[in-house]
Amino acid sequence: EILENYGRSPFIPSETNNFSESTAGGHTV
Repeated sequence: EILENYGRSPFIPSETNNFSESTAGGHTV
């Protein structure tokens, strides 16, 4: 699920906008 990816990557709840791109592997922070 999405929550699993959150624990793996230094994601922020406020970055839900870029979350969609993160799933594709183009996660840029």
